[in-house]
Amino acid sequence: MFLQRVVRPAMMMTRLKETTGIVGLDVVPNAREVLIGLYSKTLEEIKVVPEDEGYRKAVESFTRHRLKVCQEEEDWEVIEKRIGCGQVEELIEEAQDELKLVGHMNEWKPWGIPDDYDCEVIENDAPVPKHIPLHRPGPLPEEFYKTLELVNTGTLETIVSSPKKDEPTITVTSEWKPWGIPDDYDCEVIENDAPVPKHIPLHRPGPLPEEFYKTLELVNTGTLETIVSRPKKDEPTITVTSGESQSK
Repeated sequence: MFLQRVVRPAMMMTRLKETTGIVGLDVVPNAREVLIGLYSKTLEEIKVVPEDEGYRKAVESFTRHRLKVCQEEEDWEVIEKRIGCGQVEELIEEAQDELKLVGHMNEWKPWGIPDDYDCEVIENDAPVPKHIPLHRPGPLPEEFYKTLELVNTGTLETIVSSPKKDEPTITVTSEWKPWGIPDDYDCEVIENDAPVPKHIPLHRPGPLPEEFYKTLELVNTGTLETIVSRPKKDEPTITVTSGESQSK
């Protein structure tokens, strides 16, 4: 009885993992301590990579996050839940692989090109088989290069292309103002009186009350002071004063 009283609370505090459920992946009893050691070593080894490289930034970011979680939590279940990348045993394998990759990256140095590196260009002039399509874009028009030259020199104002025969004249200006509508713009309204099929719902709002149009008229004329609506029987009186509404 005494042994049960002592052992049960201790087992309830930290539940022991019996199996990972993955073939070949054994349970690591001290997974938290192992992860802390691997993450700390990774942060030291990654310093050989230049600071401005994306690989170093990415490794430092997620390694510091995982190290912080392992230092804050002691329960392996909480660690797995907060990191959200599998079991602690899987995290150990990932950390070991990342540590090996850091060593290879330091050996390969893919972020730099040696000064004496000579790039060999191989040209193959063999004819392309007919069944293989050739994706070759056509030549750009002469106006494109003129516009590009003016853009680079900062003198782009108005470019009038020289069209060929039977081609319209294209004018490019730096002030198009597409956000405005000309005053003389005439919008064509097309009305379709065809009956709407029965299976299509009609979203038609009900008529607005008379007081709305009276208020709108006073707003447009700028004489809105006090409007007292004429309520029907058993309806509340709505008073609008200087744009503010009060319900009585």
